[in-house]
Amino acid sequence: MLTEQRLAIEREAEKVLLRFFHHLDADEFEALAALMAEDGVWHRQGKLLRGPGMVLEAMAARPKGRRTRHLITNLVLDAVDERHVQAIYYLTAFRYDGATPGEPAPIELPASVGTYREKLVLTPAGWRVAEITSEGAFRR
Repeated sequence: MLTEQRLAIEREAEKVLLRFFHHLDADEFEALAALMAEDGVWHRQGKLLRGPGMVLEAMAARPKGRRTRHLITNLVLDAVDERHVQAIYYLTAFRYDGATPGEPAPIELPASVGTYREKLVLTPAGWRVAEITSEGAFRR
């Protein structure tokens, strides 16, 4: 694979990875679920969510008024081949329950910090999340 091709693949996959958490924080759950591969797996809070349908069900169960921000740092992406990318990154999650729409929520210490590993796959619909796993490093 040429360097330019590898970089282009990694950049497109990176955008999907980042959009995933932007959609989560903006409560755009349909758009979030659409970034999952049909058989994609998200290991989330001790549960295995398989495919867009299970992701939507889990998001529907989120408490109303929950505000989150997921900060991704130390992001490294590697194109395995033209259709597969692996990523590793740190994710710092802030959470506040009881937020008022349109107003800033009080800031607290992060709820958690973890190391995430993600696999992305190129599908006919574009790059999609094949798997997300995480290992907690800090939890409040």
